[in-house]
Amino acid sequence: MENKVSRFSSISRSIQQSYQEFFDLNEPIVAMPASQRDLFLDQAMTKHYRVALFLDGQDQPVMGYLNHHLSGQRLLLNHYRTNVASIITPTQVLSVKRV
Repeated sequence: MENKVSRFSSISRSIQQSYQEFFDLNEPIVAMPASQRDLFLDQAMTKHYRVALFLDGQDQPVMGYLNHHLSGQRLLLNHYRTNVASIITPTQVLSVKRV
């Protein structure tokens, strides 16, 4: 009986760790090259992808949809499941991840 319990707990820990690694958005941030970042931002806007943006100076990613190009290099980001919108520039974005 005790062997089954320990085996079950080790399996559950393994599954839990796998899910945390698979769905983890808080991985170490590595800045994308500018050309790749710009390409991903353009694709996210034209194909209306939900993305997680890792911004300079923030610990948590910002999730939402890119909707409009504003004047200059500015973009309008509508946050996911809220009525909050942000204006960002591509230079603020360290990394883009499709969610």
